[in-house]
Amino acid sequence: MPNDSIRVLHLIATNFVGGPEKQILHHASDLRELGWKIWIGSFRDQAQRAEILDRAEARGLPTCEITRGRFDIRSAWELADFLKKSEVQLLCTHGYKASMVGCLAKRLVGIPQIAFCRGWTAETLRVRLYEALERQVIGYADRIVCVSQAQAVSLGKYARRARVHVVHNAVLSVEISAANRSSLKQQLGFPATARLVGAVG
Repeated sequence: MPNDSIRVLHLIATNFVGGPEKQILHHASDLRELGWKIWIGSFRDQAQRAEILDRAEARGLPTCEITRGRFDIRSAWELADFLKKSEVQLLCTHGYKASMVGCLAKRLVGIPQIAFCRGWTAETLRVRLYEALERQVIGYADRIVCVSQAQAVSLGKYARRARVHVVHNAVLSVEISAANRSSLKQQLGFPATARLVGAVG
């Protein structure tokens, strides 16, 4: 299959652009350079449009907005309609809402789904419920991508291990000159020659 025929939708429910959203946008831009057709999709869960859609369009990427309400099962049919009309060949879902809606839509259309799973926060009772539902449906995805081996092992209860793959998180690093490094250290209150080690998480 030639690269220019590959058509992919990345779907995420989000109200701001953070780490996962930046990864999606960067990945989509890279694949577009290879001739792929990549859409960025999100849900209209609140009054304002999802920021990721504006960021995608600013990069020249086409978008898909699912306009059904927050708890409307018909969003799966709306998504399936878009997938058919746009002749999308692969659905990539990120997070519990996208994975649940996507699981049904991909079955309606008959295309493969990759579910990206970055872990669960259990931050509220509602989120815990949604995350529990996601764990039940994620096994229906054709492939599941986890960001750690520990998470992949925990998903073994819900999905066949052959479908689960680990792709560790990464960031784009920017080369900083020695002079700028020294200046940044001093701005943070460290000696210019100090060796620093940082940790995130």
